[in-house]
Amino acid sequence: MKIRRAAAVLAMAATALLTSQVGAGWAGTPAPAPAVPATCPADSWYNYSSVVVTKFSLVRPAYGEPGVTISIALTAGATATATATITGTAGISGIVANASLSIGVSLSLSLTAAVTYSGSYHVPLNVHYAYLYAGAVGRAFAWSKHQYVNCIGKMVAYGSARAPSAMPAFWGVNH
Repeated sequence: MKIRRAAAVLAMAATALLTSQVGAGWAGTPAPAPAVPATCPADSWYNYSSVVVTKFSLVRPAYGEPGVTISIALTAGATATATATITGTAGISGIVANASLSIGVSLSLSLTAAVTYSGSYHVPLNVHYAYLYAGAVGRAFAWSKHQYVNCIGKMVAYGSARAPSAMPAFWGVNH
């Protein structure tokens, strides 16, 4: 009884197999290969490292001796512009835009003073001299651009960049 039952199950399986194969080209022709969907993302992405605050000095610094108050003006029209070294294929606008998102600081390709700003600094008595600077602050960083090449993520460009984030900025340096 077990043998008869096993034979019946085997016959039904063979019939099902043959029937399903006939519609897929069983009559001597191989079935066409299924279409392989493109599963590799076309997106590129950036990585950022060594992010530090940087300053853009936009006018000649003011010099002062101990005990003196020095002043400086950042004139209307002064512009801080992003710069980058690029090895490979990348554009500065993509580098800066992605850096803003990645590091969480609003960076610009350029910032221009709409009006004249002024600042002053009293040079302490315990220093030899000081300089007062005016301009913008921003971020400097190393970056790399990656994208999929034959479904493998590869670095396609790299370099360093600096971009302004705020204007005006004034800072003193004591010596």
